[in-house]
Amino acid sequence: KYVPSKTRSQVGDYAYRHHQNCESKAKSGRTRKPWTDEEKSAFLDGLNDLGWGEWAAIAKKYVPSKTSSQVGDYAYRHHQNHESK
Repeated sequence: KYVPSKTRSQVGDYAYRHHQNCESKAKSGRTRKPWTDEEKSAFLDGLNDLGWGEWAAIAKKYVPSKTSSQVGDYAYRHHQNHESK
């Protein structure tokens, strides 16, 4: 036993609460910045030049202020918004 004064259940409960607390702190530290008009235009240029799914390359070459995940998320939202119109 690593914590002789606590039961296995108490240690597990503490670990779970600690993990939840750490996750919520990590999430709260993230700040979402809306896409600027310049970033949107650069994204579309990258999409036209490099094609669908090339999120890492588009992020690196056209929208360096965004990660490849952010570019991919934006692409899917952009695509859904234009399909529904």
